[in-house]
Amino acid sequence: MSYQEYQEVPAYVQAVWGEDKLVANKGDALVWANKDGQAPPKVGEKIRVHMNNLGNAEVVGYFSQEGFLGLRVKFSDPPEWYVKQNKGNPVGHIFGPEWKPIVKEESK
Repeated sequence: MSYQEYQEVPAYVQAVWGEDKLVANKGDALVWANKDGQAPPKVGEKIRVHMNNLGNAEVVGYFSQEGFLGLRVKFSDPPEWYVKQNKGNPVGHIFGPEWKPIVKEESK
């Protein structure tokens, strides 16, 4: 499957993991491979991208590549190396295992 972008979450199946590897048959459906079992966040939602310590980002859309569903994100304050490497702060692409929700601390 080739690269495609989406503004809304397309139909997908949750990946099934066994012994730290994907064991689900992808078939024709896109696979969302988040090991925590979380659904893809909504457009506009703030998330934390732990891959390469990229930091906080806002979901701006979705994409698919090679049968997997991913997130298109805009980083809030990307590292200097990211800005230099990408000549600015373009929309980034991440997959399910590379992010976590931002946990808001409860006020006391």
